Amino acid sequence: MTQESITAGESVGEETSGRNREQPGPVSRWEFEGSRWLVTGHEAVCAAAKNPGTFSSRHDLPNGSSPYLGVMVPATPIRGVPTEIDAPLHQEYRKILNSQFSPTVVRAMAPRILEFTDWCIDQWVGTGEADLFHGLAKLVPTMTVLDLLGLPVADAAIVADAANLSGDDRFEPNKAFELLFARITETIAARREKPEDDLLSRLVTAEIEGRPFTDMELVELSFTMVIAGVSSTARLVLGTLSYLGAHPDRRTVLIEDPSRLATAMEEFLRFYSPAPFQSRTATEDVCFYGQDIKAGEWVALSWAAANRDPEVFEDPTQIVLDRTPNRHLALGHGIHFCLGGGLGKAEALTMVERVLSRIPDYRVREENRPADGDGGLDGAIDWEARISRALPVSFTPGTPVGTASFRLNSLF
Repeated sequence: MTQESITAGESVGEETSGRNREQPGPVSRWEFEGSRWLVTGHEAVCAAAKNPGTFSSRHDLPNGSSPYLGVMVPATPIRGVPTEIDAPLHQEYRKILNSQFSPTVVRAMAPRILEFTDWCIDQWVGTGEADLFHGLAKLVPTMTVLDLLGLPVADAAIVADAANLSGDDRFEPNKAFELLFARITETIAARREKPEDDLLSRLVTAEIEGRPFTDMELVELSFTMVIAGVSSTARLVLGTLSYLGAHPDRRTVLIEDPSRLATAMEEFLRFYSPAPFQSRTATEDVCFYGQDIKAGEWVALSWAAANRDPEVFEDPTQIVLDRTPNRHLALGHGIHFCLGGGLGKAEALTMVERVLSRIPDYRVREENRPADGDGGLDGAIDWEARISRALPVSFTPGTPVGTASFRLNSLF
């Protein structure tokens, strides 16, 4: 899920989705990371997302120079492109990038995604124990996006950890981000000298507004693809495998009929909403669903809450594997609809398929398994377990199947 599926922090997801059932209207005040408005109803979230002229995604740097802080919370020290750009420039970026994430391109990447997935599983399948987050879910999307850009796949473990940080300081300078930026700038320079078969090579020869991309614009694009594409897909897979680990009967249904998995993954997207919300900035005074929002105020669009709206979804707090239609907003809505959503879904589907195929009897180890019931894996998201970002499991040992050989770097 690259580009525009920016994560905002898991701990707010259950709160914002729960408020959809508690508050009298779809817009209310929310005291989070500075007071802001919270939009929760499915209809209201769609209306705001389709009105970028009033609810702007713009990000002015340096942070604090204006009210426009983009969509990510906390605000990043670098602009997310094209996520944090408004029209008409946003459309120029999308024209260039849409073809790079088309269904045809994603299908062509399928063998590489499978190769990364099987390689990860091969590293631990013979031991009978693994952590499905650290040993799979965080690595495959990172390996994929680095490979797509033309950056070293060997840095996947380092970059994955940086992209999956949480908390107010998640975007503060650290050695992992320093390495990532160094790799990006080195690769841009190399591709300007000698293009190869990767996305950065195609971008260095493309034009925006009738001119070549600057190095900084390419850094912004690369940064956004990595940060957005890694963490959201990893969290979707974490939620999916956690749920199926706690519900072996439902896991058996998908193992016996793999054709149902694609529809089920849409439901896991709705239920887990790996990017719980995105922020916007009001560009003008507006009365929106009965609330007077002033120019410059921050407005959070809660995809998680919209995805639990009982006016749209029957039994919204339950996972219905064959839910159709499924009008979820997990990939956003409007002009900023997730550009890399197809790629993220392909990665997630491949990882879940291979886990169900290669270690079908996996068991979530008891020390990491929350109790069933409200707050557990039975009917509601266990946010505490997801924030820990770990899923240790046991299973019957298997045999490696891949032929690929990768070596992942470490900062230590």
